[in-house]
Amino acid sequence: MLTQQLEEKQAMAKALTTSEQQCQALKDQLAALNIRLQPLTSLDSQVEAQQQILQENQKVSELYLRHRNAANSFKDLDQQTPSYPSRASPSTRATHSITSPMAAALSTA
Repeated sequence: MLTQQLEEKQAMAKALTTSEQQCQALKDQLAALNIRLQPLTSLDSQVEAQQQILQENQKVSELYLRHRNAANSFKDLDQQTPSYPSRASPSTRATHSITSPMAAALSTA
C-alpha cells in the first residue's frame, strides 16, 4: 500500500513537472509573440497618426478652396461693378470747392 501511494505521488510529481515545463514553454511562446506584436502596435499608432494628419490636411484643403472660391467671387463681383473714385483720392479733392473757413484752415494744415 505504501509503495502504491509512493508510485502515485511520484507519478503526480512527474505530471506536475511536465505541466510546469509546458506552462513555461507557453510563457516563452507568449513572450515571443508579445515581442513580435510590439512593432505591429507601433505601426497601428503610426497609421492612426497619419490618418489624423490626412484628415487635418483635408480640412485645410477644404478651407483653402472655400477661401479661394470666395476670393474669386469677390474678384468677379469687383470686375462687374463700375469703379468709382474714392473720397480720399486727389482727383476728387481738387474738384470740390471748400466753402467754410474751418474746412479751409483744415485743408491747408
